[in-house]
Amino acid sequence: MVALKHRAGSLFQLLFPFYSLISGGSYSSKALVSDLLAGLTMSVFHIPQGLAYGLLAGLRPINGLYTSLIPVALYSLLGRSRHLSLGTFSLTSLLLADMIGTTYRQYMDQLPGSNSTIKVDEINLNADCSSDSDEYYGGLTVEEYARLQVAVLGSFAASVINMALGTLQLGFVMKYVSNPMLRGFTTAAAVHIFTSQVPMLLGVQPTGGDNFVKLIASYTGIINDIASTNWTNRNHLRCVHEYLNPRVKKCIKVPLPVELLIILSALVASHALQLQSRFGVDVVGTVPRGLPLPLVPDFSFMPNVLLPCLPVSLVGAAMSLSIGKMYALQFDYEVNYNGELFVLGTSSLFGSFFQCFYATGALARCAVVVGAGMKSQVASAVSCLVLLLVVLAVGPLFEAVPDCALASVIVVSLVGLFKQVTDIPKLWREAKYLDLSTWLLTAVSVLVLDVSLGLAVGFCYSLACILVTRCMATRREGQPGDGDTRDARRRGSKISVSFNNKYGSSSATVDVSGVDSATKYPMMIGPTGRTSK
Repeated sequence: MVALKHRAGSLFQLLFPFYSLISGGSYSSKALVSDLLAGLTMSVFHIPQGLAYGLLAGLRPINGLYTSLIPVALYSLLGRSRHLSLGTFSLTSLLLADMIGTTYRQYMDQLPGSNSTIKVDEINLNADCSSDSDEYYGGLTVEEYARLQVAVLGSFAASVINMALGTLQLGFVMKYVSNPMLRGFTTAAAVHIFTSQVPMLLGVQPTGGDNFVKLIASYTGIINDIASTNWTNRNHLRCVHEYLNPRVKKCIKVPLPVELLIILSALVASHALQLQSRFGVDVVGTVPRGLPLPLVPDFSFMPNVLLPCLPVSLVGAAMSLSIGKMYALQFDYEVNYNGELFVLGTSSLFGSFFQCFYATGALARCAVVVGAGMKSQVASAVSCLVLLLVVLAVGPLFEAVPDCALASVIVVSLVGLFKQVTDIPKLWREAKYLDLSTWLLTAVSVLVLDVSLGLAVGFCYSLACILVTRCMATRREGQPGDGDTRDARRRGSKISVSFNNKYGSSSATVDVSGVDSATKYPMMIGPTGRTSK
């Protein structure tokens, strides 16, 4: 019984890492207070980001709040990284929007009655809806339902890929996602994200798309429609980020939650000035109160999303693992990356059954909460409690938030990504030409082709560069050098040593049995009879 209890306790600690941290005595009351403050800070940033990135993904803003709640709650119990803030992220939202935009119409075509009124009983959904209404399943239209199904199905598939990589101990694959490739991809993807938000900021409706030709068409449309711009949408959020925040952080050591303040101020102005009815400003719309209804992904459509969901899985896992690795090194603890991949997949897979899309870490949000004192995933649990209160009680209050306020949150979050352009002169000065070519090729591919295909091109080129570099390094190690070089090969308890220097060439075999393993070389006989280390 004692052995059984010991094994059960070990299994519990393995499944729930936070328990071993708390029960081990290393988690103090001071750390708990820090986590409480960090959790409140995290929730303050989750609310505007969840609403904004839900909209960026092509879904309703409330789906972003669900993603900031349900997968995060599960990760707070199972997560290996103590400082990873899971939730919504701009790049994965963009990749999901790309996947949804190319496939949701195919899904609409296969729905019963998609060209007319959809009846609830035809798709086996339990929702109150009359047969003469185009709304069902909590008020979703046909198009909204199709987009949501594609999103949750793609998130499910991406999660399964992550879980498979972790189960098969294939986490090393993420090593081939090189840093130059990732930074080049994120910089170019930021251009697509910015382009998708400009019409919402200005209140115009130009045509847009995913490749360079359509990017040009988007900006041509914006220029043509500039006369109809709704200037009520303008704001000065970047000024707060660039000039006010540094001064605030000097005083309270926590950045001002300007995203939330902007959304709240825009909400007040929307109600007071009646921006939607008087000025035609687009607003968020219906935000249901309460937890989401369970939604089982339509697995019959899985073949259509398997390939498009690969970039979501790759980028999400790479971002989360790189952030987890960075903070694990900074705070001196270990993270099992195969286990972390499995947990990341499990969290998003569970969320996909509750109208959530793929959740991942975001460097900016993690930096904020770590700076606020995050010590463990207790902070994520605190954030989930706050978001649960928001979803259950005050969700409908956000219905009048102007879309341009959410777009401004997204655009300002891209400033750090655009600043990565400074990598180019730095890599040139340091003569890292392979890294520079990887950065440039990935960025150009994402701009000229599209986000997913550009990522594939960058990954393949990065993989080729890494393999070529390793082969060249192995080849150099196998060649005899000039000058005073030594080639030592260990065979059992003996080392065969060959020399090639100005005295000529020679070789010798030395018995090293009993030599301490920390000793690099024993006393060896040199070619001139002298001893050398």
